[in-house]
This record gives sequence, structure tokens and C-alpha cells, in this order.
Amino acid sequence: MARTRTGAELIDDSYKRADLEGATDRFPRTEVLRYVNQGGAALYDRLIAARGRAFFAKKPAITITTTASTSRYLFGSGGVANDFYRLSAVRLGGAG
Repeated sequence: MARTRTGAELIDDSYKRADLEGATDRFPRTEVLRYVNQGGAALYDRLIAARGRAFFAKKPAITITTTASTSRYLFGSGGVANDFYRLSAVRLGGAG
């Protein structure tokens, strides 16, 4: 699940994880935020190296309307999404 965090929250969490709360003279907040951003970029580079750029290129949402008699769905070639690679999440909702 994606989360949205502010720069201030990331900085505060970084100080807490490093057990350096209050050490802003030694590690200024702007410097810590720069390190956090660099770490995010390095993580993205590693994910791209592991899975390839195309794996992270799209975030398609597929909506399927079911009936009582439907139990199987074909993904991939000829199915719901021609560029489907791997199912990463399913969200099931009901009326009511």
C-alpha cells in the first residue's frame, strides 16, 4: 500500500531510527532530507536492476464485473490486459 509522507516526517523518522534525535547541529535537517531522497533514488535503481524498467512503468487498474456463474478470468494474451505480467494485489468489494 502506497503511503504519502512529508519531508518533515521522513526527517523525524530518520533521526529516530538512527537514535540521533536532537542531533540537528551535527546532521542538519536539510542534509538528512537530501540523504533520504538519495536513498529513495538508490532503491528505485535497485528495483529497476532487479525487475527491469517496464515492470515499474505502469499501474493499470483493471475492473472486472462478476456474475454468479463467473469463476475464472484470463489475463495476458487475449485476456483482460495484454500487458499483464504479474498479479500483485486484488481488492474485493461488494455492494452494500
